[in-house]
Amino acid sequence: SHGCPECHNRDLQHYNDNISIKEGTDLKYIKDYKDLVILLRNIVIFYRTKNIILQGGDPFFEKNREIVIDLLNHNRQYKEFNLCIYTGYSKADVILFGVNGGFEYIKCGLFMKELYQEPGKTDDKLVLASKNQILYDKNWQQLSYEGVYNFYGTEQHNL
Repeated sequence: SHGCPECHNRDLQHYNDNISIKEGTDLKYIKDYKDLVILLRNIVIFYRTKNIILQGGDPFFEKNREIVIDLLNHNRQYKEFNLCIYTGYSKADVILFGVNGGFEYIKCGLFMKELYQEPGKTDDKLVLASKNQILYDKNWQQLSYEGVYNFYGTEQHNL
């Protein structure tokens, strides 16, 4: 992982071999993307939503990357999940990793303490944890500016 000191999921920053996903109090170990698809299908049924966020540690950390990219390729073909990904990597890095769709939204950029802003969501906007972070849609169109995505209108630059 990036080892961000302010990580909201510190317990997922370090592990030995496999992706670990916390579901309630159980820790599930995923060996390949098919295991991940099965787990996500169960989560979709249990929570009655197809909306899933993949977040840190980092879904594109070296040990996670192949499984997550395989999941995205599967999802691009079968469209089972509405995936939102939070990564500390840049858009350019993620594209170099071979990511070619399969998600609805992706947040790129490391958390930077010196650019911190109070994160949150209201009816009008989504505020990311630091101003350098950028939210993109599935076509890599930039949605947020200065770490803020306004849900209505095109006035994002004027926050």
